[in-house]
Amino acid sequence: NSSRRTHTLALDPRHPETLYAGTTEGLWRTPDGGASWHRLTSHTWIINGILLDPRNPERFLIALDRAGVMETLDGGKSYRSANQGFVQRRISRMIADPADEDRLYISLLHDKEFGGVFTTTARQTTWQQLSAGLQGHDVLSLLIVTQPEWRLLAGTTEGVYEYSPQRPVWKNLGRWAGGAGNHGSGRGPVVRDLFQRAPQERLYAATSAGLFESSDGRDWRRLPLEVADGGLYAVASLGAQGEILLAASSSRLYRSADRGRSWREVPWEGNQPVRIHRIAPHPETPAEAYAATETGLYRSVDGGQSWAKKARGLPHTSFYDVQFVSASPLQILAAGASGAYRSQDGGEWFFRIGSGALSDGLSSGISAMQLIGHSEIVAASLVNGLFLQLPTEYTLPRELPSKE
Repeated sequence: NSSRRTHTLALDPRHPETLYAGTTEGLWRTPDGGASWHRLTSHTWIINGILLDPRNPERFLIALDRAGVMETLDGGKSYRSANQGFVQRRISRMIADPADEDRLYISLLHDKEFGGVFTTTARQTTWQQLSAGLQGHDVLSLLIVTQPEWRLLAGTTEGVYEYSPQRPVWKNLGRWAGGAGNHGSGRGPVVRDLFQRAPQERLYAATSAGLFESSDGRDWRRLPLEVADGGLYAVASLGAQGEILLAASSSRLYRSADRGRSWREVPWEGNQPVRIHRIAPHPETPAEAYAATETGLYRSVDGGQSWAKKARGLPHTSFYDVQFVSASPLQILAAGASGAYRSQDGGEWFFRIGSGALSDGLSSGISAMQLIGHSEIVAASLVNGLFLQLPTEYTLPRELPSKE
């Protein structure tokens, strides 16, 4: 009477009547040769493999979608992560708290109840999951707003959720003008990027339904930018008063000089399509910005009207993240398919970061970077978890805990 699929069976070598079944709806056990069954895990767990300890019938390992390997020592009553040194988590975004430079927040993709949002402080090896209320949604973007109070915003596949220490359960409080609900849900579109240049300025959301602006992160108004290729993926504001907006679709860049009331397409290297992953405005020069694209790192010095590729020390490959970091002097971090790069001279030259274990672990590419303190850099690998570069040493990936 079930539509579940059974992926694997395991026989207890010490008790032949006991059999385990790993299914798409959890782990099951029969104590009587299959006459009756009961479930040992949540029905949302997808079990791909089972390994029983022949010396201890109460201990076994299970291999899951989304959570890697889990271990039980009490016959399935409780579970803990068994992934030390084995990290395969997809990190979508990483940000630091402007009020606490040692505090990091990251978001994960494809992990359902094991994913969502995690936080840690610098140099800590344990992470706290902050996912209550997210309902297993993928989190595509993160933004911290500090006025009128501190809140963490998460752009998801169903709009924007918000979290605060005073209300430590995520709530979808977004109201989207113009019927921007995702697939008729009414809860909001897919929010791929969230941006606010300064605490007193407006918030912007690049979504599957277009570009939206908000003064509080709850009431969103659609701006008149029409795109025909799946919505928008990145947004940023420039200019002395934030009057210039840049918004990127999957193949085009658009610019507005009047806070989003009118738009024009920005020509790109012979009018070729361009996929922009991230736009970073210069914190001190209003007309300057960088763009991380599928074909390299680009720079604009005229408010986004024209762009030139930065190639000194950089490979001609995909870049996924670029940001200015408030160090002395001002630095630029760039992350992409071939590794992590850093400039300490305003972008004239970039140098690759990392060697040895760090370089090997990040060989699959980097999706995001963050400076903590004054000299430590955290890099999010595309598939190998997080790496921390210290001034004189390197560490292996930090493990993100599964929900036990």
